[in-house]
Amino acid sequence: MNETAKFALYITFLVLYFVISIVHLFLCYFRKGLARKITKPFIYLFLALALFFYASDFPLLYVACILSMLGDIFMIYRKKIPMFILAGLCFTAEHVVNIISQVSLLSFIIPWWIFLLCPLFIVIVGLTFYTISHKNVIVLLAASFMSMHLLNIIFSFFLIGDRQFLYGTIIYIGYLVYLLSDYLIYHFLFVKKNKRDHFYVMLTYIIGQSMILLSLTYASINILR
Repeated sequence: MNETAKFALYITFLVLYFVISIVHLFLCYFRKGLARKITKPFIYLFLALALFFYASDFPLLYVACILSMLGDIFMIYRKKIPMFILAGLCFTAEHVVNIISQVSLLSFIIPWWIFLLCPLFIVIVGLTFYTISHKNVIVLLAASFMSMHLLNIIFSFFLIGDRQFLYGTIIYIGYLVYLLSDYLIYHFLFVKKNKRDHFYVMLTYIIGQSMILLSLTYASINILR
């Protein structure tokens, strides 16, 4: 397949990504449950296909999209504990993939001991909130998972300091929005319900993911090629 055809397919699937995202948000806002569940998996399937044709040399980018898609599918059935756990594992794997993608963009080698500190950081954050919450296991799991966002934010600072100010800043903001989305899931599930909870969660999730994944894509194209 020539480059012109690949670019045409990239544009096609990217447009479909934005269209299905808007349609899905519309369905969330008006609480169309079945239609919302049907459209949800296609959001990051279309983005994965777009990145496959645009950045085929960087498989981590569309692998991250596929992990998001799988996480979204499992989250549809999040009231079942095994599905909720599988969703968390998919999103955790995506965060790890995004860290690897960010590290690959740096012009310097990060000391090995920093990577050893990452799991320690997750444990410290989880146990801290576990203690503060009077040993609430849900808070432990939520805090441990959200610490993955913080790790990506830390690595985005490396990008900013490595003269990749634009990409690093967009990824940083994207992860703040993504973090808000995950907090809203916790808030609506365990603190206070909202009749448009799916809309607020998906709005922040799609905005955050778009900023992160598209920034990583264009950074990879411009820096590594």
